[in-house]
Amino acid sequence: MNQLKTYLLLLMATPALAQMSTGIKESLNQKYTYVSGLENGLAIVRDAKNKNGIVDSLGNELVPPIYNYIHINRRDSLRIEAGYTIKGIMKRGFINRKGKVIIPIQYDDVSSFYNGYSVVGLGNKYGVIDSLNILVIPMKYSHITEANENRFIVTQNNLEAIFDTRGQKITEFNYTNIERFYNGYAMVELPNKSTSIMAPDGKLAFPPIPNHTITSYKNGYCTIQNRKTHKIGLVNNKGQFSIPCTYDELELANDKIIAKQKNKYGLLSYDNAIVTPFDYDLVVAYPNNRFLVATKQQYGLLDNNNKTILPVQYKNIHSDPTYTYFYVTNANDLDGIYDYDAKPVVPEAYRFYTIDGTVIFCTKDGKAQLLHYTDLSKNVYLPDNITFKKQEWGYGMRQSKNQIFSDGTYWGMLNSNNEILIQPAYDDLQPLFNATTFIAKANGKYGIISQHNKVLRELKYDQVEVQKETIHLKIKNQKTELYSIGYEEN
Repeated sequence: MNQLKTYLLLLMATPALAQMSTGIKESLNQKYTYVSGLENGLAIVRDAKNKNGIVDSLGNELVPPIYNYIHINRRDSLRIEAGYTIKGIMKRGFINRKGKVIIPIQYDDVSSFYNGYSVVGLGNKYGVIDSLNILVIPMKYSHITEANENRFIVTQNNLEAIFDTRGQKITEFNYTNIERFYNGYAMVELPNKSTSIMAPDGKLAFPPIPNHTITSYKNGYCTIQNRKTHKIGLVNNKGQFSIPCTYDELELANDKIIAKQKNKYGLLSYDNAIVTPFDYDLVVAYPNNRFLVATKQQYGLLDNNNKTILPVQYKNIHSDPTYTYFYVTNANDLDGIYDYDAKPVVPEAYRFYTIDGTVIFCTKDGKAQLLHYTDLSKNVYLPDNITFKKQEWGYGMRQSKNQIFSDGTYWGMLNSNNEILIQPAYDDLQPLFNATTFIAKANGKYGIISQHNKVLRELKYDQVEVQKETIHLKIKNQKTELYSIGYEEN
């Protein structure tokens, strides 16, 4: 059962990680071909033989590069998944932070430990071990998945059952599909194509509904799909239909339901009353009972009672991380800001660039400034020769809170306190995916610098290529040099 996919217009955020100093990272780059970002205070390193090891934040080698595979799980600071090839077959187990093997490297497959348990596999059979490598579920099943609520979904002969962490069977192998527990229930299907939801004790909330599939559960209601018509409806946690299966999509959002019918979106109440007509190409739920709507590539904002908050006339609408303010771009490519109730905060007369909290690097009438939109008296007006670079951010890239700028001749970088982090001395500056490391160009040569203008690689290269987490630095007729980057560059 696939969850209904939702298109969300959210600003990308990257979890804060501990940092490794630039000097230590530079030293490690001389020794290893790859250095990862820090996770749980550790970094994975790789040598020229493509073997992996582990160093700490000070650059101390804790585990020599002897493994073909290492994975550090953010949720588990005690165990590290490690593996190497034995007779052409990858075997996996776990080591501790000092490199001691604590779960033998003997399994064909292991999952990260969750609540003290790991799913392990040998050949085509799977079981569950505890932290002492004791099997709590025998190694005899064709598939096992962790299911939340200290439960596991276990597969045997193409049928599924629920087991607990003691290895006790909670249900019989009566189901063709069991989803993970979410909001207190798991969606299930039976061989006769009927469907229901299951509590962690294995009891069904209501008798299975034939010829349907439950697709989501939230707020005491299930979206449910008719297997014959493929249309979606809504049932409560007693199995009673409140919305018949007549819609192409349903999404439970705020206290309303986003519905799709005949390629258009609208809003419904839980008793199937139309709240917002099916006039839109897109409806996206924001918190606090706000809905982004779009038609003909124009965006607006409604509340949960279909009241217009912002008219459908903008090229873009985004919210701040707290959903207190909304940034808009109008038909003339000018930007402004409104609060939650659509009260104007900043008039639609600016061009926005980088946003750092409540400070926006922007221009008005072609003049650059730092706009403090919650206290306009703090605005900083920059010299007339300053221009900003529009920084494009792709998937997997952290968005910088600093702004690349030009003094009319060269490029540098400012922070939101109007402090110059990189003096304007470069012909070009391009951010890398961690947003704190930059490819710099001067006098026709390339190099790498940090956000504090520390030279990480001298500007002497003819060509620079970014390939995943590694930068390839090239000088004509010389061996290509490699530089690995992580989120912790500073």
